[in-house]
This record gives sequence, structure tokens and C-alpha cells, in this order.
Amino acid sequence: PGATNVAPRCSGPDAMSAPTPDSPESILLCVDVCEENAEPWSTAEPFGPTRLAVIKQTLAACVRRKASADRRHRFGVCLLGDSTLVHLPFTSELQLVLATIDSLSVVKCQQRFDFDGFFDTIGDELPLETPPLAGAEATTLFRALLVFGRSHAVPHISVRPSLLDHPRFFLDALYVHKKMGEEGVVCQDTYDFFMDQLDAECGKTAYIFEVAASLPRLHQHVMMLLAHPAQRDDQDSFLEKLEHVPAEGD
Repeated sequence: PGATNVAPRCSGPDAMSAPTPDSPESILLCVDVCEENAEPWSTAEPFGPTRLAVIKQTLAACVRRKASADRRHRFGVCLLGDSTLVHLPFTSELQLVLATIDSLSVVKCQQRFDFDGFFDTIGDELPLETPPLAGAEATTLFRALLVFGRSHAVPHISVRPSLLDHPRFFLDALYVHKKMGEEGVVCQDTYDFFMDQLDAECGKTAYIFEVAASLPRLHQHVMMLLAHPAQRDDQDSFLEKLEHVPAEGD
């Protein structure tokens, strides 16, 4: 299943600050560093790269591509353990961002994750509230790119955060999990949580993907995440267009 647009419900002054396709992005990479991500990316390659190693490589490539497309883009890094920690505030220093991604390592933490605290933390990091933004930040689009990696407990959230309804905030989620047939996993329930609780409103798009051990699928998802949120199709329409792209040599 994919995310779909819904009728906008935002109104008032915030609705006037909606981003345009030319708006620079400030992207907060929110990376789950739970122990599970120290497991091999593929059970068929027990001595191959870990899940976190693949995630780090993929995020680094994504950052390079986004930075080359628009030097105004900024990036930050946020860690998800038992709580949410801003590890690197927003910066346009590409090498610092890449070095920070490369330095990430797993930590011991519980499987169940609290998204109430997550939204409190990133809400404090994003300058979306009063006083009104000025200068370059007045047109900036803020995006949280969540990479979540827990297969054995469904996350928790008490109430839909108001941040999701801000016209210049977008949340995308990439759920990297164990294969569905493994014992004790609740991957479908967790994916449903993201679709039900974190999907976009206000006429915006949210891309919510899942992947288990498939590099081609991961690469397709990340390619879609490179698109600017203010000019991309909803997830289902984008996937449908990809299915109609002729294969090389056709």
C-alpha cells in the first residue's frame, strides 16, 4: 500500500506560507540506531554488511545527490534510541554531514518507541513557530526523513502531532525491517501504524516505504525520496509512473 493525498484542512496564516518547488530544503535525517540494525542486511549473507551499514551508505548517497542539486539545502542528523536526540543541527557543510552519518553506531535500547517524544524533540529543532521566519528561512521547506528499524514492537503515539499539519513540514518514513516470516515480528502492524498515524494532510504528500533485505527495492525508495516534496506526485501515482517506464533496451 502507499500514501495518498487527502483534502487539505489547514487554513489561516500558516496556509499562506506553503512552500514552492523552488524552496530550499532543511532535511533532518532521523536514524534508528537500535541494536537490531547491527544484524546482517540479508540473512543469506551472515557476514555481509549490517543493516546500519547499508542505511548509512544509502543516506550518504542521498545527501550527496540532494546537495549537488541545490547548494541551499541543509541537513541535520537525529538519533532514535530509547529517546530522540538531535546529533547534528542543520548545516550546509556537506563533509560534516557525511562524517556524522559515517560515525553512527547502534546502541542498546528497548524495541517499543515513543513517537510523542520524537515529535516534541524535532519540533523544538525546527523553526516553524513564532516569531515569523525571515530571510532564507521564510521560504524553507522542512522535512524529517525517518529511517526506522524495529521489527518486534509497534511504536506508540498518544495524539496526532500538530507539526504534521504545518504546510512547510513534511515527514517521510523508510521502515527497514526483518522478513515477515520471521518469528515474533510485527512488521505489518508497524507499517500500518506509520500509514495510519503519520500520513500527510493539508493536501501534502508523505512517502512511507518499507523494505526487508532487498537492495533494489531500497534504491527505488531512496530515488523517490530525492524528489522535492512541493512538486512530487503522491506515492501511488509516482509508483504507477515507474511501472510504466520502459526497461533498458525495450
